[in-house]
Amino acid sequence: MAYGRITEGESAGKPQVFRVEDSMFQRLVDRGVLTGVELEEISRISRSPAEQVERLLLTKGIPKHHILHCLSSHYRFPFIEYDEKLTVPENLSAQVDFNELKKRLWCPLGVRAGTAKVVIFNPAEKSLLEAIKRILRVDTLKLVVALPSDITRILENSGDINPGFPDSAGRTRLAKLRTWLANERVLLAQYRTTLSKGRTGLAFIRTGVAFISIGLVLLRIFGIGFLTMLEALLIVGGVIMAVDGVYWYLPARKIDKIMVIDGENIVGKMVKAVLEQDGYRVEAFVSATPALARLKEEKFDIVITDLKMKGKDGMEVLRTVKGESPDTKVIMITAFANMDSALEAMRGKVDDFFPKPVKMKDLKASIGRLLKG
Repeated sequence: MAYGRITEGESAGKPQVFRVEDSMFQRLVDRGVLTGVELEEISRISRSPAEQVERLLLTKGIPKHHILHCLSSHYRFPFIEYDEKLTVPENLSAQVDFNELKKRLWCPLGVRAGTAKVVIFNPAEKSLLEAIKRILRVDTLKLVVALPSDITRILENSGDINPGFPDSAGRTRLAKLRTWLANERVLLAQYRTTLSKGRTGLAFIRTGVAFISIGLVLLRIFGIGFLTMLEALLIVGGVIMAVDGVYWYLPARKIDKIMVIDGENIVGKMVKAVLEQDGYRVEAFVSATPALARLKEEKFDIVITDLKMKGKDGMEVLRTVKGESPDTKVIMITAFANMDSALEAMRGKVDDFFPKPVKMKDLKASIGRLLKG
């Protein structure tokens, strides 16, 4: 008998029989959680495909961990329950159809060295296991079992989390939109602050020039005499205010533009978010082709690029950028950092080179140094 459900008799004339001793839920009877008669009644009700024995057991008040132990013992795989920290990795999200995963009741938790960790409800379905290997492009599966409701919640949780945000964030599409709008508001507020500083700088320059003009007029009319101290104060004060005003005004004249190209979408978004907090205008791309097309439309002060990417790699980005815009600085970051890559990058006139995971403090320091230099 499969999954503890009522089976058809060997011929049409024989009644359907539920053999408790063959059920994966015999453990519940053995432990006195419910009686054999109760289990048989639940299995009889579950004759409809829309009803699962597991769901009926839960509605009857059977603790979930008892049901999970039954599944684990029957399939000989560890079990798992829903947790907010369990999510489908972003690099796997593009390979799977979440609606199909809900129907087939499985979800991937990660892939490493040709082995995928997968949460599944029915690991006895061989065709499904082969399909999972094909979809995830792996040779081996590390399986854990879970109830259908938990698998569905893991998938729904994964679909609602913003890349780069903690598991407790972005619970709904509205929350994701609200988070995006909040980030845009912060960015616009930074621009407004920069422009306000520029306006203040212009006011300082205008006032300084006025003081200098007044001082020079007094000096021209009265010459050196009893007003000399006042004339000197006006001229010196005007120069100081004008210089200070230029210091405040110049950043507003030019907001530095940075392009980030990284094959890992989550890395690009993280770097973009951090740099925008410092007032930079940042655009992020996951491949070189659209990034290079954008560079033809507008000049950027700095290009931060991954070395190893699908299609055009970081070295081609470096050659293109330096060929078309020699003044643009290029920072190379890569998870495949080795001396050969670094030397090749340096020969290509890269301006700085960081291995992954790059420390944002070091990256920001490099950006500041390159912009000043």
